[in-house]
Amino acid sequence: MALEVLDPDGIAAPLGHLSNATRAGRRLYLAGLVALDERGALVGRGSIREQTLHICRSIERICAQHGAGLDAVARCLVFITDRAGYAEYDAAFAEAFGEHRPARATVIADLVNPEFLVEIVSDVELP
Repeated sequence: MALEVLDPDGIAAPLGHLSNATRAGRRLYLAGLVALDERGALVGRGSIREQTLHICRSIERICAQHGAGLDAVARCLVFITDRAGYAEYDAAFAEAFGEHRPARATVIADLVNPEFLVEIVSDVELP
């Protein structure tokens, strides 16, 4: 099975030597997405809620480009910078995903840019 490197529409260019997404068969692997608009400007400065919602909308946009919705997200690995922001991030994640509950791990970590409060890696199983 060939690995296809993707350049999703409406998503900021990657911040390093990586792809925002790859596809292998019916599976999408999304890199750690952060709260940047398509031009690379920070969205939701200082708000873990707004950053989480923006990233979830980006994940949804990528899924839609491949005929799926957020309910196709099988797993997320999430990095947040401050344990105190967990409840606010979790509430925003729940708002975005609704009844769907992908498998998820959340790690407290320093991120590449100190203005990034959350980063989400996702695996998607396409229909």
